[in-house]
Amino acid sequence: MTMARLYPHPMLSAVLWFIWLLLNNTISPGHILLGAILATLIPWLTSGFWPEQIKIRQPWLLFKYT
Repeated sequence: MTMARLYPHPMLSAVLWFIWLLLNNTISPGHILLGAILATLIPWLTSGFWPEQIKIRQPWLLFKYT
């Protein structure tokens, strides 16, 4: 299994994992593992609904919006 197939949207996986840890307000090993599992499974299971790969054209605008 290739990395692109395992992680169809790697940036989404990273954001989901980070948000999971923020919402739980802990960095315990159980939450890190569960967050990593969910961050892998959710984009993988929903990849059929995404017509194309997401491209971030202007990443510096993220700082402006936050």
